Amino acid sequence: MTGALLHYEPWVLGFVVLAALLFARPAGRVWGAVGRALDQVGRRPAAAVLITALLAAVGSGAAASFLQWPEPRIHDEFSYLLAADTYAHGRLTNPTHPQWRHLETYHVIHVPTYMSKYPPAQGLVLAAGQVLGGHPAVGLWLSAALLCGSLTWMLLGWLPGRWAVLGGLLGLLRFGVTTYWTQSYWGGALTAAGGALLFGGLIRVLHRSPHGRPTRDALLLALGLALLANSRPWEGLVTALPALVVLLLWRARLPAAEGPSVRRRVILPAALALSVVVAGMAYNNQAVTGDAFTLPYELHDADYSPPPPFLWSSLPVAVDYRHEPMRDFWRRVYLDEYSHKRTAAGFVEAVGRRAHNLWSFYLGWLLLLPALACLPELRRRRMRFAAAVSVLLFVVLTGSTYYGRHYYAPVTALVLLLVTAGCRRLAAWRPGGRPLGRALVLGLLLACGLRLAAHAWVMPLHPDAWHLLRARTLADLTDWPGQDLVIVRYGPDHDTAQEWVFNGADLEATEVLWARDLGDEANAELIEALPERRPWLLVTGHKGRLPELLPYADR
Repeated sequence: MTGALLHYEPWVLGFVVLAALLFARPAGRVWGAVGRALDQVGRRPAAAVLITALLAAVGSGAAASFLQWPEPRIHDEFSYLLAADTYAHGRLTNPTHPQWRHLETYHVIHVPTYMSKYPPAQGLVLAAGQVLGGHPAVGLWLSAALLCGSLTWMLLGWLPGRWAVLGGLLGLLRFGVTTYWTQSYWGGALTAAGGALLFGGLIRVLHRSPHGRPTRDALLLALGLALLANSRPWEGLVTALPALVVLLLWRARLPAAEGPSVRRRVILPAALALSVVVAGMAYNNQAVTGDAFTLPYELHDADYSPPPPFLWSSLPVAVDYRHEPMRDFWRRVYLDEYSHKRTAAGFVEAVGRRAHNLWSFYLGWLLLLPALACLPELRRRRMRFAAAVSVLLFVVLTGSTYYGRHYYAPVTALVLLLVTAGCRRLAAWRPGGRPLGRALVLGLLLACGLRLAAHAWVMPLHPDAWHLLRARTLADLTDWPGQDLVIVRYGPDHDTAQEWVFNGADLEATEVLWARDLGDEANAELIEALPERRPWLLVTGHKGRLPELLPYADR
């Protein structure tokens, strides 16, 4: 339903244009008041950042609390929640369970330790929410605040205050409240914040921004690199390389007299901060995989042999999967998709689909006019740089096997910069002396607010979705005294995207332990090994039948 809203955006855009033509002068006067308010906020950078951050945190929290609480659905979400629970327990990883073959699931390694395969950033912010607010969802609100605050801070370095604040509000309306970046555990907000901190620090270091402080800006730039490396390392590397090249060229052209000051106030703080980050990453790898130079992601892919992440890579050696659903997921679903994308027709189709998805998520019809108005801005070097990095990441991502809108998140700030620069140019358009451009910008800002309300309206739909049934089953079992063991048996119509077997960090103490059906004999051994738990059988994957939970003895 959320995607269907895109079909209404051309009509909304047409209405905005018509209203701007009819009411250009009144709208221009309203814009005058709005502009003065934006100027006042823009003259106080700290206040501007704080306001957008608080609005994002409150807005995303209200959407979750009053519309639909975020329950995990995608495989990746459960894996990130495992990482969050692990960190919240004060550990980097967990011991392998003796019955781990019953507990195997997607995007999780079990040997030599039990942990999520993903980089730690998303798990850490969810863990912060779990510790500080009692639930990982609070971490989503923290990430929303970091996203929108960092976007505003970045724009304050690239644009005048009025337009930086307006761009921050656009980022809030577009990404910070109801998207899956802040309403699911899948991630995206932290990566986008990392890109914003990187490019916000970059512009301040290069141009000695009046709002900048060299050491602070260098440390925030390093923080941006750290977030990218620990959320989307590959896409983050592609995005960061042009920025690092620009920094090296800038350093090479500095007058010799400025060298010591730059080394002391910029290079040394950033280098020290990044050294700590790299050491922490190596320590984490050592704890999880047993090797400081082996990522959990690498170890997982070596064990489960999914299709390679890039279309130019050859297929890995096939492994003998212990569970049919996992074999179907990795070797049939994704292998078929990988093979199709390696054909000319499949590649063109995939690139077109990705371009459309990215356009609908980051721009859509409502931001089409500012995007077009930005084209003359490309005469400016800094805007050409922003556009070039954005295009570079898209081109590189055409070679990836997998795809998600959050893969493009590192350049979110640059896309928003270009859109906001387009709004600035559009607002200066006065055909026949009428402030038509201002009316259009005001109308588009209001339309983005309406789009946010429409997204909020459709959030509570589909109350019988499988993941909500799983959450209700878990809640019902948790209400019972004692511990439970739920053995999941999948039928012939099972959708591998609907995975029930996911667990938290503390497998011994958890109230409900989910396990895979491995046949009556193996199940009996599992039940015997866990005598303190009530055994249940959950049967799902039969067309036309809802999942059914039975006492294991009544199977």
